[in-house]
Amino acid sequence: MDTLLDLTTSLDFPAHESVVHMLKPPDDAHVPIYENLLQYPCTDRATDRLAARNALLQDPVASAFLYRWGWPTLRLRLRYRYGLSPQSVEQLLHIVNYSASHLFRFPYLAAYALDGHHLTFSDLDHFADYHHLAASDPERIHAAVFWAVQQQVFDHHHVRFPVAQIHKQANKMLEAYGELYPHSTFGRLIQRGGFQVAIQSAWNDLCKTHYTWDVVSKTGQHLGSITRVYYATQSSGQSAAQLVQAAPQPPLTDIAPFIQQLAAPPYALDARQQAIVEQVLQRRLTLIHGGPGRGKTHLIASLIHALEHTPTPPTVWVISPTARGALNVRAMTESLLRNSTDALTHTTFLTVHKALRATATTDGRPRQIILPDLVILDEASMLDALLARPLFEAVALSHSRLVIVGDAAQLPPVGIGRVLRNMLQHTQNQSASAVQTLSHDYRHTHNPINPVLDTLRQLVEITDGLQALPSGVIRTSDITQPNGFPQWRQQVLDQAMHSLRTASTMHWTVSLPLADFPDALIQAFQTAPHPPLVLTPYRNARVLNATTLNRVMHDQLTHEPAGFALGEPIILKENGDYRRADSSNATVYLPNGTLGTITGFPSNDTVTATVPDPAMLSATIPITLFLGSFGTIWDWAYVTTVHAAQGGQAPVVILLGSPQEALTDPRAKTQWELHMLYTALSRLQDRPNQFGQVICLGTLDFRNEIPNFADPVFNKGWVKGWVSPDTLSL
Repeated sequence: MDTLLDLTTSLDFPAHESVVHMLKPPDDAHVPIYENLLQYPCTDRATDRLAARNALLQDPVASAFLYRWGWPTLRLRLRYRYGLSPQSVEQLLHIVNYSASHLFRFPYLAAYALDGHHLTFSDLDHFADYHHLAASDPERIHAAVFWAVQQQVFDHHHVRFPVAQIHKQANKMLEAYGELYPHSTFGRLIQRGGFQVAIQSAWNDLCKTHYTWDVVSKTGQHLGSITRVYYATQSSGQSAAQLVQAAPQPPLTDIAPFIQQLAAPPYALDARQQAIVEQVLQRRLTLIHGGPGRGKTHLIASLIHALEHTPTPPTVWVISPTARGALNVRAMTESLLRNSTDALTHTTFLTVHKALRATATTDGRPRQIILPDLVILDEASMLDALLARPLFEAVALSHSRLVIVGDAAQLPPVGIGRVLRNMLQHTQNQSASAVQTLSHDYRHTHNPINPVLDTLRQLVEITDGLQALPSGVIRTSDITQPNGFPQWRQQVLDQAMHSLRTASTMHWTVSLPLADFPDALIQAFQTAPHPPLVLTPYRNARVLNATTLNRVMHDQLTHEPAGFALGEPIILKENGDYRRADSSNATVYLPNGTLGTITGFPSNDTVTATVPDPAMLSATIPITLFLGSFGTIWDWAYVTTVHAAQGGQAPVVILLGSPQEALTDPRAKTQWELHMLYTALSRLQDRPNQFGQVICLGTLDFRNEIPNFADPVFNKGWVKGWVSPDTLSL
């Protein structure tokens, strides 16, 4: 059985190899070493490995084995041999998927698994303790150092970091188990300490792979960076600067009649929007920035629709980091076609990942491809430097025009490099700037929550250096609140929260014990006047995470603890080709984040679901999903993270806050960020003659998120990527 379980792993390298061997490039590599480490920690074969895993999970025979034997066996082993709680078991399996089979023999491989940072190093030491491994095992030391690097870059978004901080974090992780379990054999071994020399050796080994750099600053301090991140941030910034400085191009169409057409119904663009369209037609890069209700989507949809009706329509790509973002623009564009028999024959809507799948080589550089005449990137706040690099380079090497559309106050990208924020910061004071800001509020409703959104957006932009302080506010105050917020910021936030709490469209249950959360959530979900969007900051971390709550809602709403029910909402978690459930038996490419509904059970090991047809939004298509891939390729969607919801909207939004127990137990606290709350509230959609409603369960606790972007050590921006504003000449 162990052999069969091992077949399901997504980590296909020999389990005994250290991080030094795993990070080495192929022997026949013809590119610099750092280029092979593209997307995941061990990625010289990441694409092939992911494809092989997905093929296995979607194989009917393998999927049936996993669902009926593999998953139950892993659950039982984790529950009773290792003494993990049922909640910890489900969380662990969702994080490392079927790679959990490796944990029984080589626990520290989880440090290199996707989403492994949601575990703690003590969780892995728990397995090592059971199997009597040595506290000074090289695999353990390497894993701690590697994990510390990942935390600095991908959790804290640092392009550069002090090497001393890596030593400190790694040593803290290595000693944590000894503090938690001082009387265990493994704990006593850990308490003897002496990890500093081994940590330095592991860091040196990591630098030998060229996965990381260690350079000495002018002040004599050792600074580290992940090599591929450094070059991605530098190259993406240089390509963007090249596009900004490019001379005006021949327009995509005759400007005067085109602008005149956009001023008339059904477009009715105002003078400001018309000026932006005129720039788009001529410039290599245009950045359209604005908050919700500022007309960004309507402007883009009108531009696409009108270009389709020109004598020689240009080809257009509308891309987004999320599936919902691309679909949102498409829905708006198709709404303009209601009184027309025409179709969008020259416009393609797709995710950034799919667009780059055909354009990027394994070394991360764009191939010589034929891009469309116009590339429109929506929801740009979620674009990180690792995605921006191949996109910007491909546009710079072609004759395409790039339009970037976004709201920098929304959630920053999961990855490193806040591309939209940095572009705005470095171009905001220039004449003839590539940045065009939409500030007029086009919303036709007066929901009391709208002013709160505007206040939060202003607060986020002030913090990020994109907006000046309001008059009379002194930012340099040394007085801070217990959560670390400056006093002026706390005052503005308190005013916004008071307005939110007293808004007629806000329904808030503040004092709510943790034991009452499931019933309160079920009641809010069932009594909502429209299908609600339930949002939490966490996928797996903390108590009130999406994974746990989805299981609770499934059990209580369907009374099917061991199975699935008709009508349940699901979400696809992997980009890929899915098998259609109709007579064609073909496959269809669907992006990560696609929502669907369970419609049937053709066999004991499969379900069918309907999802939006990528070729026609007004229609749906049936697909087949295998139960063995549940939790890995697809999951329930009663509750989603704010990241997964970005790009979508709903007339009812439910926010999950902290229960009463958070006052004494930090693990129960649900901590929000201002970006996250602003993004969650901006998912609210008013209907004709009816305001959207927000329901909040628990208290909203905020996490300190005041990064110092000017800090030369903890550098969170682009590294030498963007030329300074005073050198740009337009």
